[in-house]
Amino acid sequence: IRTSTGNAEVKFKYTAPDGKGFQNRTAYRKYLFAKYYSFSGRDGDFLCKRQGEIDGQAFNLSRLTDCEVQLLDHSDQVLADYLNGCRVFIGPSAGSVFLRNCENCSITVAAKQLRTRDCKNCRFYVYSKTEPVIEMTEDVEIRRFNGVYKGMEKHFAAACLDLKVNLWDKVFDFSKRDKDLGPAPHYKLIKLVPTPWNATGERSTKRPRLGSVTTELN
Repeated sequence: IRTSTGNAEVKFKYTAPDGKGFQNRTAYRKYLFAKYYSFSGRDGDFLCKRQGEIDGQAFNLSRLTDCEVQLLDHSDQVLADYLNGCRVFIGPSAGSVFLRNCENCSITVAAKQLRTRDCKNCRFYVYSKTEPVIEMTEDVEIRRFNGVYKGMEKHFAAACLDLKVNLWDKVFDFSKRDKDLGPAPHYKLIKLVPTPWNATGERSTKRPRLGSVTTELN
């Protein structure tokens, strides 16, 4: 692919979907990830990736406040860092989903494995192919997966996940005896069938209502 610079033509080794060209593969991949495979530094926004927009790539969420996020595609590893007051739907991940430094969030997630660290006062609706692991996490509810969206079954298959085999309730608390946290148990399993979240790629009117989480666990 060629682009004009004055009267000279430059042939790029790598070209992003928006036409931006790169000679360096590392710079190209960094640009792609920042522009297409992450949401960062947003407040009060609706953020969505639809079918084909992630397509098995890794994805990052970071420093989001009062946002609603819908990742309605299959992915590789997903990292979510410093989310506060957010409602999040993470579609099938063929790798691990890491939730770190999340507070006051409601997160629906499907993954090969769920791992949390330094999370507090959250509600997690979980599909996990292996045992979920929590660390330095307290005052959280863990419920069975409640996500629904068009094409989700195909994305589960693409991520090599079987909806019928869900170890959401086999939680391993890595910090069970940590004296820096409040008294155990640091999480509460809610085994009732949850209300489905039928994600459509449009913003939902429902917001996290999590004031009861800490109260019920104390």
